[in-house]
Amino acid sequence: MSPPPGDDRPILIAENDDNDFFFFEHRLRRAKVQNPIIRFPDGNAARAYLETLCHATPEERERKAKVLFLDIKMPGWNGFQVLEWARARPELASLRIIVLSGSSEPEDIARAEQLGASRFMVKYPSPHELASAVHASEAA
Repeated sequence: MSPPPGDDRPILIAENDDNDFFFFEHRLRRAKVQNPIIRFPDGNAARAYLETLCHATPEERERKAKVLFLDIKMPGWNGFQVLEWARARPELASLRIIVLSGSSEPEDIARAEQLGASRFMVKYPSPHELASAVHASEAA
């Protein structure tokens, strides 16, 4: 599944673990997803970037974020806190937020869904699963 021509919207990922980020990026590239990646080392940095999107025009928001992959366990704000904060902002309602976690606990999955996650993925999804998640809105 390849992106539409000229789609250079960044994929955002909030992931504090270097190894997990390496595997995420490697699998995206194996899936031929070539969008730029913006990494946030913790929840605070992810929230700060999302705050800038809240103050952007709708067109700028669309260009500055294709999808956000959000780890649950991070220093500073954790993924649930970022997700809850983002979903309380009407400006970010259309941003797809995918929780990408090492946990497959039913409680974590249910909480992510309750807080408005677009999807919950357990680390490490296959390249095909990642590509499908990245391009989900183009298939609709």
